[in-house]
Amino acid sequence: MAIAESETAELVDRCRQGDDLAWERLVRTFQGRVYALAYHYVRDADAARDLAQEIFVRVYQKIDTFSGQAFLPWLLRLARNLCIDRLRRIKARPPAHDVPVEDDGHTLAGARSTAGPRGMWAITSVSGNESSWNRSLGG
Repeated sequence: MAIAESETAELVDRCRQGDDLAWERLVRTFQGRVYALAYHYVRDADAARDLAQEIFVRVYQKIDTFSGQAFLPWLLRLARNLCIDRLRRIKARPPAHDVPVEDDGHTLAGARSTAGPRGMWAITSVSGNESSWNRSLGG
């Protein structure tokens, strides 16, 4: 749904005044482009939806900083920056996966570990004899 820049400027002004219907119209107008940009960066539909929502939350928070230039480039620049930030966070902290954990050369069946602070690994659950494993960790 394309709208003229003058109508977009009016919507932005109404959003600044707290008009919920104007905000809804603004989101509906640009949600397709924002989602497409987010999907281009993350390549996952669910992640792109979450990211698009985060982008619109940030737009809502920053709408007062919009200084009257063309809205679409401002919106897409903000969206692009948030997408890049998300990719940096993912790269800096990859998701934890189940990995085999060894205790004195024996793999503990069903052990699960996750990344802790400062990149250290911590055991979050162990099936079997948990008390002996906790003692070996000093717990």
